[in-house]
Amino acid sequence: MLSPLRPLLSASALSASASRLFASSFATTCNWSPNSSGHGWAQLINPTSILRIYPALNDNYYYIIKNTDASPTNCSPHTDYILSDCPEGCLTGVKDALKDSLKDSKEVSKTSPPTLHIFLTHHHADHTAGLSSVQTWASSNSIPVTVHSHASIPPSTLLPSSLKISSIITHGHTPTHKSFSLPSLKTIITGDALFSMGCGRVFTGDMDAAYEGLQNLKREVEEDALVLCSHEYTESNGDFCLSLEEGFWGDDWRAVVERVEEVKVLREKGLPSVGTTFGEEKVWNPFLRVDRKEFERIRKLKDSF
Repeated sequence: MLSPLRPLLSASALSASASRLFASSFATTCNWSPNSSGHGWAQLINPTSILRIYPALNDNYYYIIKNTDASPTNCSPHTDYILSDCPEGCLTGVKDALKDSLKDSKEVSKTSPPTLHIFLTHHHADHTAGLSSVQTWASSNSIPVTVHSHASIPPSTLLPSSLKISSIITHGHTPTHKSFSLPSLKTIITGDALFSMGCGRVFTGDMDAAYEGLQNLKREVEEDALVLCSHEYTESNGDFCLSLEEGFWGDDWRAVVERVEEVKVLREKGLPSVGTTFGEEKVWNPFLRVDRKEFERIRKLKDSF
């Protein structure tokens, strides 16, 4: 049985003694359990929502969330699948995640087939190259597909299952990068705008936009929201965090050190290091702790690290 998310450990709770207790249990923070297919991992978000994470390419992750509207007033529940970005090879995960619903839709009822919603955070090929193969497969299996693009998605979208998804402007990595918030599932999809212990390169050169994008996240995302980023960069990000002077971290220094140590253990075991909460990232992510001027300074340091 998949375990629910553990409660958030706030910044104030991450004292030296509390962080030691936290570090000893971090390997189960994300509660990732192997998928039955052996490809990727999964966890239960709530009684009607399952989150799956799949690896792609060298260090990409993509996510598929299954959400079913099972409210007492809905006598014909609808199931939505949310695919977060679409790297090459993601069709494998899509087939894996949708196999039960596909079987049910063929054997039980064709009146309300599951709907696949693809959310693209930005246009880079490692986030979009698998799109056409997914669309072709879905069409051949009569699965409706809607592509929600970073360039055109409105501030708020309501899916057939009554799941609300809000877009948050996180420009800077690209001119139109967006993150996607699922408040009822306490989940934020950050693409390449925010990583665990780091943030994306500012390819546009617009440091103001990149900084303001992270401020948008700080304004709009709850501390207990699960952060789903698109790359396994945490180990190298952690090494950079340790290169910053201890005074930069203040009372959170031990929490940062222990987080880095635990990430190395997770990676040695072949487990994902992602799936922290936004409140935790505010403790050990340097780019969420600084003002505009300091953001540019440490971003440039990271670029040459």
